[in-house]
This record gives sequence, structure tokens and C-alpha cells, in this order.
Amino acid sequence: MQRERLLKAEKVAGISTLVTFILAFLKLSIGLISGATVLVADAIHSGGDLLSIGASYLGIRISRKPPTEKFPYGLYKVETLFTLFISLLILLAGIELLREGWGKLNTPSFIERKYLAFGIAIFSGITAWFLSHWQKKTARAVNSPSLMANAEESLTDIFTSLVVFLGILASSFRMQAVEGLATMSISFFVVWIGWKNGRLSIYGLLDASIAPELERNIAKTLISIKGIKDVEKVRIRQAGLVYLGEAHIQVERSADVARAHEIAHEGVAKVKKRFPHIEALTIHIEPYKPKKWRVMIPVGEKKDNLDGHISPHFGRAKYFLFVTMQDGKVNEVSIEENLFQKDKARAALSVVRDLVGKRGINAVITKEMGEIAFHALRDNFVEIYKFEGDKVEEALKQLASSALPFLTQPTHPSEGGPRQNTPEVNSEVEKHSSRGNTVKRVTADSNPRYATQNSKRKGRSKS
Repeated sequence: MQRERLLKAEKVAGISTLVTFILAFLKLSIGLISGATVLVADAIHSGGDLLSIGASYLGIRISRKPPTEKFPYGLYKVETLFTLFISLLILLAGIELLREGWGKLNTPSFIERKYLAFGIAIFSGITAWFLSHWQKKTARAVNSPSLMANAEESLTDIFTSLVVFLGILASSFRMQAVEGLATMSISFFVVWIGWKNGRLSIYGLLDASIAPELERNIAKTLISIKGIKDVEKVRIRQAGLVYLGEAHIQVERSADVARAHEIAHEGVAKVKKRFPHIEALTIHIEPYKPKKWRVMIPVGEKKDNLDGHISPHFGRAKYFLFVTMQDGKVNEVSIEENLFQKDKARAALSVVRDLVGKRGINAVITKEMGEIAFHALRDNFVEIYKFEGDKVEEALKQLASSALPFLTQPTHPSEGGPRQNTPEVNSEVEKHSSRGNTVKRVTADSNPRYATQNSKRKGRSKS
């Protein structure tokens, strides 16, 4: 992908170099023949453009070389270095134009073959417009800073061509001051372009943060991915026409290495797909501690306070207590009857499907849990905590102080013997994380863990 963009930028820079060379040669030849010093000065200015565009072409061509052992990150910054060189040339050209304009204020000029000089000035302006438009369009498409600098420099050629035209016209009426003033006004614009592109090049070489909007958009993209609870920071630096960066994300503390790696891999893929200019993104994974807990606890009695006792069962509990906590303090407590406690099978899965998503739960405290409910909650990034005691209040205190251990595996097999493809198992488990994201369905067939357990059970039943 990056190679294709570099080839496209290189092609535009190469053609632009050839066109600029032809224009500079024509301006110099006609300026010498006609005696139009302003045209000769513009030819010198085009010569500076030729060096700039040539440097851009060379920089892009070198950047296209693949990474090596000595340069493992590639040579993308070569283009940034050449952009700085181009900017210095533009600055020098602007200063030269200023000096030329000052000198023209009181210096009369006599031009022969004015129509030839007029013609090349008009042709140069039209060509510069098309060239600038093409370069700018390509520079935006491939994110090339040197090509964008050349596009802005080509844009100034339109004004310098206008200056030449007015200068030749003014010389016909012996109005030499007009040519000088116009040249000086254009020179300020040229100096500003050189300064702007040079400053950005220095920022790029020093790895400055020059794309805050891109950093915010990357953070929004990452936070939309299931499993990423928060994005702490994103840092992006530009290297030529590509961006390199790093992001610090937070995932649930109970996530194992394999799951965290899967989440990070998905994050990189999604960011690079949305932002093709991102060449590399390193993701650092950190444990997430919710600022706000929405806890679900199975209880055996109908008490909408913290005095109740935790039920020894999850799916068959009579009631579920829902507690909202923030900064270790309980903000809200409510209780709801378990309508699925008398189901013949898969009661816990029905609880997960109905209550957890509706309530936006991000943590469950329980004494025990079967494998289907366990995997359904884990696959949807709900943290599961095991509590050996009885009191709800004590369990919440341990949760707030990070003393409550995770439930790392089911405490018992699912009820009902070998798992069949029943509607309860194959139905979609739709729930939302604390951010409200819809999550994928979990079925006995689609989850590899279920499939493995099924095959083992089938083997045992045959024997």
C-alpha cells in the first residue's frame, strides 16, 4: 500500500521536474532575447523550483526503499529532510524576489518583442495552475509533505507570472515602480510559504505532535472496539508521507495474554484500515479499573440493601441484586426477581441474555458459575469475581479495594449433561458493555471452547 503511494508521488514529482525545466529554459531564452530582465529573474526563480521539485523526487525515491537491518523503520524521513531543504530554497527565492523588487522601484526597463514575453508569461501562469492543482491533489492523496510544499511553490508561480505580465505592461508605459511593488508583495508570500513548510519539516524531524485531530480520531476508533474499555493516550509522529504511532489502551483485568493480544491486533487492523497513512501502530495494553461499577450479585432473599447473603447458585438464585458503585461508594441498589430460576435447563444463560445486557453490567460477584454462563460473560468482557463468604457488603468492600479474586474458570459443568443445539444454547446473547457496544453472539457451535468440550463429552458418552 505504502509502496503504491510512493510510486504515485514519485511519478508526479518526476513529471513536475521535467515541466519546470522546460518552463525555466523558455523563460530564460525569451528573457535574454527580448531583454526582459523581469523574465530572466522569473527564470532564475523557476530554476529554484527545479531544484526543489528535483529534491522532492529524489527524496520520495529514496523513501521507497524497503527497511534494512541498519534502518529497520525505513527511510521515510528522507523526504522530510528534503522538504526542509526545499523550504530553505523557497525562503532564499523569496528574499531574492524582495531584493529584485526593491531594485526595480527606480530602475527603468526596456523590453523588445513584448508579445513574445507576454505569451510566455501567460503560458507559464496557466501551466503553474494546472501543475499546482495536480501536485496538491496527489499530495493530499498520498500524504506527501514535500509534494505539498512544491504544490504551494507552484501556486506562487501563478503570481510571479502575473508580476512578469504586469512588469512588461508597466515598462511599456514607463511605470517601473509598479513592477517593483508587485514583485515585493509576492516575495512576502513566498517567504511565508518557505517558513511554514520549513517549520513543519523541523517538527517532523523532531517527532513533534503535529496531528492532534488524527490522534483524537484514532482514539475514537479504538474505543469503539469490543474489549477496549478505555484509551489512555495516543501519540502520532510523521515520517515523510506516513505516520507512525503508539496507543495505550485498557482492557479488563481478567483478560489473559491471548485475548489481550487479539484485542490489540484488531485495534491495529481497524485503525490502519480507516487511516491508510498509518504505517505502524504499537499498542500498549494496561489493566482497566472501572471508574463506575455496575455489579450483579445473586442473592437468596428480597432485600434491596447490602445486608443480604450471596446465593450459592447463580442461574438458580431467587433474586439478583444490582449495585452501582463509584470511587468505592455505593450510589444505587436495586433488586430483581430471577424469572428463569425454574427453567428446566440453561437458566444461567437466560439470565445473562436478559438481565446483564439490559442493566449494562460490567462485573458479577458469585460463589459458583457453570461453563456456558461463564464463557458468555467472559466473551462479552464482564469481569467475574469469586467470593467465598456470605455477606454482600463484605464482597463489595473487597471489590472496591481490589482484594476480590477473579473467577478464572467455571466451577462446574453446565447442567443437563452433553450440550445439544437447543434454542437456549444457539440463541443470540446480545448485551452491551459499559460503553453500550453491541457484542457478537455466543453459541455452542461458534465458540471453540464449547466445541472442544462437546467433542470430549461425545467421546465419553460413546465409550
